[in-house]
Amino acid sequence: MIDHQYQHDHDHGDGHSHDHNHSRGHAPGPPTTPSGYEPTLVCSHCTADTMLRCIRCKRPYCTDCLERTDAGNICFECLGLPPPAVQRRARAAGQVLRFVAIATTIALVHVFVSIDSPFSNWGVILGIGVGFLIATRLDGIQRDRGMRGAIYLGATSIIQGLLVAVVVIGVLASAGLVVSADGLIPRPSLPETFIDLLLRGFFYYLTAVVTVIAYRWQKSRF
Repeated sequence: MIDHQYQHDHDHGDGHSHDHNHSRGHAPGPPTTPSGYEPTLVCSHCTADTMLRCIRCKRPYCTDCLERTDAGNICFECLGLPPPAVQRRARAAGQVLRFVAIATTIALVHVFVSIDSPFSNWGVILGIGVGFLIATRLDGIQRDRGMRGAIYLGATSIIQGLLVAVVVIGVLASAGLVVSADGLIPRPSLPETFIDLLLRGFFYYLTAVVTVIAYRWQKSRF
């Protein structure tokens, strides 16, 4: 009698047994893929897998396409923002412009001073100054691109600033608006002026880049 009752509880009259959890009223688990993992969604904007959704439009988005707010994750479209790739390029361009602006400002001072005092201590002093200022602003770049990428961006920003300064001061010198204390007579041609000013800025640039490398390397150790 006990065996008959046990089989009746496990068979539904058709010979198929039922799960204990289901017969006891337990809710079924979340849907899974054949491999046993919970299914993931595909981001609506890119091909990344995600389990996140925008709380407004309910579409799936990856972490790069969502903005975290107090109310929850909201996609860039619902917030009226440009796509994440455009935002990243805009931020990167803004950072490069700030670095070049710093480098250009100090390079203008160096190139102007070097007309009267080429290869003086001013080149080393100003090189250390611009290198330190740019190195302290490379934290975000180093997190995204590593120390090598941060140093590369700092070095290229400094050379761009130096080139802009050489062109500006070189044009003014060739036009006779900027002259050295002993005068530029005979006045050199514009290409010769550019080459001369670039040679005078070599140690300035070298000092600035060494400062960036030393600062970032020391900072990465702590």
